Amino acid sequence: MAWWNILIPFYQWLYNVGIGQRPGSTLFILSLSILLSVVISLVSRFVMDMDKLNRYQKEIATWNKAKAEAQKTANKRLYRKVKRKENYIQKIQSRVMMERFKPMFIYMPGFFALFWIINGFFNGYLPLIAGEGARYVVILPFSFPIAFFGANVGAENLYALLFVWWYAMTSFAFGAIVQRIFGINIGMGGLSAFQTS
Repeated sequence: MAWWNILIPFYQWLYNVGIGQRPGSTLFILSLSILLSVVISLVSRFVMDMDKLNRYQKEIATWNKAKAEAQKTANKRLYRKVKRKENYIQKIQSRVMMERFKPMFIYMPGFFALFWIINGFFNGYLPLIAGEGARYVVILPFSFPIAFFGANVGAENLYALLFVWWYAMTSFAFGAIVQRIFGINIGMGGLSAFQTS
């Protein structure tokens, strides 16, 4: 007995409403990624102390600027001033990181459960009833040499993308927009800018 058997009624409903074939699958995953981005942004907005994060980020940015200036000009007095504040900056960088992780403890269990269920539909149940081609949820207007993400389609130089990669693409694209709308500009590399305006 496969693990997705307990979800067959739900999977059958998804299939019956047209999510098992393109463009239904394409639009469903796009909508799901936007919805999850909104939920994640709302949780982040309510859980994180945005005022404190903004204040910390400004202090970190000012310190980084002073450090770069000290290194560039070889100004020993400025370098000593920067060095004196280094431990404090490291502490608030850690606090920024911890504050960023707080919302994840709330939404990650639900996110993984939902992802597991939807992945079971597109990569387990759906190929069994609709054929392997149903696994490909979107057709992109170019070919791609790596089969890991999907498959090249016919002679038209098109590329069929698997669920997980279409979700990742749409999530990255719309996640940044939604975060911006909610005033949460979470950048890359751990020291991000949190903005309320």
